[in-house]
Amino acid sequence: MEFIFSPEEEAFRAEVREFLADKMPSGAGPLAEEDYYTLARNVRAGLGERGWLSLGWPEGYRATNGSPVKDLILQEELAYHGVPRGNDHATNLAGLLLVSYGSEEQKEHHLKNLSDGEEWWCVGFTEPGAGSDMGSITTRAVSKGDYYILSGQKDYGTWAHESGWCHLLARTGQGTSGTEGITFILLDMKSEGIFLNPFLTMIGRTLCEIFLDDVKVPKESVLGRVGGGWEIAAKLLGFSRSGIEYSGWAQRILDISVEYMVTAGHKNAAGRISPTLKFKLAEAAIDIEVARLLSYRSARLTNRERPSPHETSVAKLCGSEMWQRVAGIAMEVAGLFGQLSRGSTWGGPAAAIEDFYLESVAATIYLGSSEVQRNIIASRGLGLSCCTTKEGKE
Repeated sequence: MEFIFSPEEEAFRAEVREFLADKMPSGAGPLAEEDYYTLARNVRAGLGERGWLSLGWPEGYRATNGSPVKDLILQEELAYHGVPRGNDHATNLAGLLLVSYGSEEQKEHHLKNLSDGEEWWCVGFTEPGAGSDMGSITTRAVSKGDYYILSGQKDYGTWAHESGWCHLLARTGQGTSGTEGITFILLDMKSEGIFLNPFLTMIGRTLCEIFLDDVKVPKESVLGRVGGGWEIAAKLLGFSRSGIEYSGWAQRILDISVEYMVTAGHKNAAGRISPTLKFKLAEAAIDIEVARLLSYRSARLTNRERPSPHETSVAKLCGSEMWQRVAGIAMEVAGLFGQLSRGSTWGGPAAAIEDFYLESVAATIYLGSSEVQRNIIASRGLGLSCCTTKEGKE
């Protein structure tokens, strides 16, 4: 297993950094929401122009000279430079699923727009009674002629108010629980009967409740086979669990914390940096490197067509919990200055820490909670059948 990057991969990282240095605004801390979305679109358009949005797609569809490792390099740098996560649900998820399961018509309609960064997608998995346990979804798609009539509610729709499409799960079979009879559907967000209820999160970003009131969906919008939605959802979760973004974010706030320690304080009467915080930052550096290597290991296995579900769970679990620990240390270093915002007279580089800290809270919940990841590792990695959960528990 390689622990170094090839000259080509190192050259690509340098190219990405040069691109982001030109695109990203200066200053620490979160952007106002309108600026956040504008920046997200501008950066994604630039990535699309360079062919970088399809780097991780399977052979035959990916960008020239692309690979899963180059895609992770890109994702790590995007996270480190604080690029808004706009449209991750499109190229990183919808594009990969369309390549694997889409009809020729679906691929023709979506793939070019996705690789160009023009189509924006959200995800409709979580419901009021179905979070990590997606086998409990109740949204239903009833067959009626050439259409399905879609009814139900989806929660925490990231980017839903900005998206033209949504990929979601609905029940087309009998029963109200379990993974059987779940179908994966591509939904045009301009369809009649879709109502959004936007709400602000504690980090100032908008999520949406998505209400589906007898929405007509053409049967050609089914991805894969009817009733085969759980297989696709499980693959989607595997795509999204590399965890490299956690390492990028954590490295950014570690660098900020080190700079702050050197320039701002935490020194004793002799002018020396606090040993306690110094040792904590050293532990954080080790933590980040371990999580980072696990993410790249997962990508290299995928590149060799040796994907392993429990290894992606190892990367996700390690990365998300590491990010929370590092964010906590960064807040301890910054103290009250870590609560200041962009533009504050006293904020300085520490103004970026609070946003990262608040966002880290959800990391061990979304894309499968830490408990779910541990069950997968125990059952699929260690063969401990007594720990096995139903497939729907992911």
